[in-house]
Amino acid sequence: MPVTDDVNYPAPGDCTVFISDNGIVIMIDTGKALSYSAIKAELNKNGITHINYFILTHYHVDHHGNISNLIRDGFFNENTIAYFPANKPKDTITNWGSQADINYMQSLFSTVRIIGASNNGISAGDITVVFFNYNWDSYRDSTNSETNDCNNYSICCYVTFGTTTILMTGDINPYVEQSLSNIGSIRQCDVLKVPHHA
Repeated sequence: MPVTDDVNYPAPGDCTVFISDNGIVIMIDTGKALSYSAIKAELNKNGITHINYFILTHYHVDHHGNISNLIRDGFFNENTIAYFPANKPKDTITNWGSQADINYMQSLFSTVRIIGASNNGISAGDITVVFFNYNWDSYRDSTNSETNDCNNYSICCYVTFGTTTILMTGDINPYVEQSLSNIGSIRQCDVLKVPHHA
């Protein structure tokens, strides 16, 4: 049940939800606050009362804007496991506010896992999610200006949902998108969520 970018600005941002065959709910991003009524309606329509796993692709408001709303309405609670990006480039601070704000956002969850080498993904019923992006530095020139762009540190997720494969790319830019396409295990997928900055 995706609620994704509109052609009209300001776009509501990204929010995608998967429900496994054993009832586990995985949410990738939350969209902007202005899209919350549509997101809540979809959750209610699908009988979702609790989100088991939450993945924030990167620290921009069109992807995390409904965290507080989802907590207020009980979709996120003490049992929700949240995944956050490990990298916090300069762009993050200018677009989100401060490191203190990022720390506060993470503090809202009882269980937070920072994406890194020890966090390879999620397995829930007929859904697996594999993370591909915890550090793009090995793929990129550290002197490149895109190194400081928060979009390029998006958590990219390769989702297997039953027999369907889906590549969720956050908001990576073309430079990193090319790097992603060079990773052999994810060259093929049935569904591609195109990053709106690429």
